[in-house]
Amino acid sequence: MKASDKKLEAALLHSGFKVTAVSCILICENELLLIKRKKDPHQGLYCPVGGKVDPHESPKTAIVREVKEETGFDIDPPVLGGVMVESSPVKYNWISLIFSYNIDRVEPPISDEGELEWIHKDRLESIPIPKTDLYIYKKILAKEFFFLDVDYDKDLNINEMSDNLDELKNH
Repeated sequence: MKASDKKLEAALLHSGFKVTAVSCILICENELLLIKRKKDPHQGLYCPVGGKVDPHESPKTAIVREVKEETGFDIDPPVLGGVMVESSPVKYNWISLIFSYNIDRVEPPISDEGELEWIHKDRLESIPIPKTDLYIYKKILAKEFFFLDVDYDKDLNINEMSDNLDELKNH
């Protein structure tokens, strides 16, 4: 991304504009292949692989590309597990489409984005992860679709987090 594009993105994020992102939870039986991120957002936390949707790119194309870039794995088709919308009065405003994909258990490849590691589902509560992710992992593992709405304060503490799927289906 060019410097001018980064400046525009920063200005848009501060205005409340939402950036579209994709994540993919790679699963082998009871383990998830997560990445301990080297940089923000979520530096030092274990996260699914993923990233931003590029201009003129579909979310499906973006997640296939991101998984390939971060792990070397080819996935197709990924399964859409849910949507998370994050809103804050500062620069943290995202619409994230969360996918999953079942893979064979292989030695985690080397990634430029961080360290990939297999995490057993029973360890998810004991490792450093974003505050939203435990809920997401449980829904993905249970194969339950979700529409998670997360509201943050100016310090990025969660004010409210709710799954609005039933509310959306009833209207």
